[in-house]
Amino acid sequence: QGRLASLSWLEDLYITNCGLTDEEGVLLCESLSSLGRLRLLSVTGNKLGGQFCRALCAALPKCRSLVKVNLERNPSVTTVHLNDIVEPIMLHPSLMHIEASLAVMTKEVHRRILESHKMKNRYQI
Repeated sequence: QGRLASLSWLEDLYITNCGLTDEEGVLLCESLSSLGRLRLLSVTGNKLGGQFCRALCAALPKCRSLVKVNLERNPSVTTVHLNDIVEPIMLHPSLMHIEASLAVMTKEVHRRILESHKMKNRYQI
């Protein structure tokens, strides 16, 4: 957390194809609030799953400038996890773009996300 605090000016954070685990992802999420200008978080191609998704949900209200999150190619992120983040996404004031592998999204999750996007009229999938 201390190291990220020194990067408070950071706007785009790419942690891709690093083998980032759920436990490490939780630590990352706990530190996100120190990145007050963060607009993009990309954690593609890692080993993230449910713990990370729950921590991300908890961190989202503190990440007011976040516009885009990319969760692609995290095989442990399942439909259940994506379903859990739909509501925090809907409530977030600036988050406009979530990327997640459609292969792990059921039609129901995809429908809920689309409905929330139409309701807010500001999201992209």
